[in-house]
Amino acid sequence: MPWAIQIDSSLRIRWIGPSLQKHGLALAVGDHADQHLELKRPAVPISRWDDLVSLDDKLIIWRVNGMKFDLRGAIHVQASRNDLLLVGSPVLRKTDDFDLFGITLSDFARHDSTPDLLLALQARDVSILQAVDAVADLEAGGLLRQSILDSAMDAMITIDMEGLVVEFNNAAVKMFGFSRDDVIGKSISESIIPPEMREEHEYSLLRYRQTGEVADLGQRIESPAIRADGTRFSIEMAIVPFKHQEDGYFTASIRDLTNRQQAEATIERGVEQERLLRRELDHRVKNMLAHLVALCRRAASDVSEDGAAIESLVHRIESMSQIHDLLGSESRCGLEMRQLVEVCIRPYQTCSESVMINGAELRLRDKAAITLTMVFNELAVNASKYGALHHEGGVVKIAWEIQSDDEGASSLMISWEEVHDAPVPQSLDGGLGTEIIRAAIGYELGGTVVLEPTSQGILFLATVPVAQALLDEME
Repeated sequence: MPWAIQIDSSLRIRWIGPSLQKHGLALAVGDHADQHLELKRPAVPISRWDDLVSLDDKLIIWRVNGMKFDLRGAIHVQASRNDLLLVGSPVLRKTDDFDLFGITLSDFARHDSTPDLLLALQARDVSILQAVDAVADLEAGGLLRQSILDSAMDAMITIDMEGLVVEFNNAAVKMFGFSRDDVIGKSISESIIPPEMREEHEYSLLRYRQTGEVADLGQRIESPAIRADGTRFSIEMAIVPFKHQEDGYFTASIRDLTNRQQAEATIERGVEQERLLRRELDHRVKNMLAHLVALCRRAASDVSEDGAAIESLVHRIESMSQIHDLLGSESRCGLEMRQLVEVCIRPYQTCSESVMINGAELRLRDKAAITLTMVFNELAVNASKYGALHHEGGVVKIAWEIQSDDEGASSLMISWEEVHDAPVPQSLDGGLGTEIIRAAIGYELGGTVVLEPTSQGILFLATVPVAQALLDEME
């Protein structure tokens, strides 16, 4: 924010943006804001904190004393309510202003558009405020304000208290298809307002004339409108009331929402197509897994010597199928850790006392869920063949928790401990299953794994960065 100043509740300047430091003459941190700053629209003295807070998120025109140009922008009160930001960008009316005011493109933030820099009154919301002066100068025969008004990128329409059109700029002509002669001096209801809304519009004008109040003034609202050829479309507009020589007027700054709505509709169609595609893929995958299970069960009944191996394969496929179902139904909120563990261990669990599960409720990312499913399946298979689930009285203890290191980095810590009375191997070097247990978490999730024998069984410890394993709480 190059054109910005931070002010605390004692009205002292705490921070100055780089462009204001460059152009702000005697501006200095610690000075009282009233020494250097002036609010021009609305004309509010910078002498009371509450006065500034009351303008939070409102459009303003302000200036730093000694500078040759105004700044358009807003006041943003910070969450602490103890300080605020006064932000803006220069009001430039022609390209010569760059050289005249000593401004370069480096003074602007990246999001400022080039047309907005060259013709500041193309700025959408500031053009509303400038329309006040445009009407006054037009009545005096001034043409400069008219040219400025017509340079605005938004459609700008000014009406009087009776609803008669006073001004209709070039952007409005292009947007609605009416010429200026078609609408000037005529009721706005006869041109751009849909028939079903005209009575409400007339009532709002009457209420404002009687009470000085009407809803939605100064706010961006969406509404239907009509073009000269009768087509309906959606607009977004902000309406500002003002007075000139005791006469009241309204100026509306209007944007055409057609392109935005078309883009939103395209995105919505894409989301729906993706949802349908995911459902179709999900259906096909479940059918394939079910077919594999059926083939394996048929093979197990035909070949007795390989029956145990095939039955183990069936359990693995069934676990993956169940996890796939859960991911498909809960992908937006993640898969719960306990649910995943229970699905993987259930086919091999000999009794309720043979498995102990302990851990907080955590939601896993899809990739982490798939990786941990492979690892837990391999651990469960090994436990059922050689470990705690194979020997009578054996117990598998599964636990997890979040831990933070000295540098504040959080990790998901997972432990699988087997306890039994049978002999324990000296090492756990083995086949593909053991390699999956050791390597999958490191390769897929950037974690680390320890797999080692203990005096009573084996111990598996995994450490996975939280960012890789868990859904963020804000998702």
